[in-house]
Amino acid sequence: NDNEVGRGFTVLDGISSTPASISSSSSGEQNYYSFGGFEGGNIAYFPGPALNATNLEGVNMTLAENMAQTADVVVLCIGEGTYAEKPGDIQDLTLPQGQADFVAQLTLVGTPIVLVMIEGRPLLIHSAVEAAAAVVNAYVPGPMGGLAVAQVLSGMSSPSGRLPFTYPSFAGNIPYH
Repeated sequence: NDNEVGRGFTVLDGISSTPASISSSSSGEQNYYSFGGFEGGNIAYFPGPALNATNLEGVNMTLAENMAQTADVVVLCIGEGTYAEKPGDIQDLTLPQGQADFVAQLTLVGTPIVLVMIEGRPLLIHSAVEAAAAVVNAYVPGPMGGLAVAQVLSGMSSPSGRLPFTYPSFAGNIPYH
């Protein structure tokens, strides 16, 4: 029952859950929010492309690139939305083009990128991983997942484990068992 779960935490919620002053600004059509208090730093949020976007239409890349240039590190959360069983079936394991283009564009800025993968299956992400300084695989993290990811990113938690699957390099080399 969804009512039993209550409100969940996004990664941004988790990062900003430390005591912080919240201010909001807007530039053009995109809004972003800055949070102070994460290890004394400043955290700025920029909404990227929609999960299934095929391009960067509607994304203010000038603002995103400017924000990335002034950052010490860029945390990019990419992957898939929530799903269960049959509705989650897909025909292509490639990261949606809009997300891949977003990663590629922000890579050109030169700021280190930490890639947070929100996914329930291995996606073909080799170009995004090559661009990243670090990768956190959050799987489909559930309602408290944002707080858990923020604790990993801040160093409050050091997860360990083994991947329950092999990441494919190409769609044609996925073993069937």
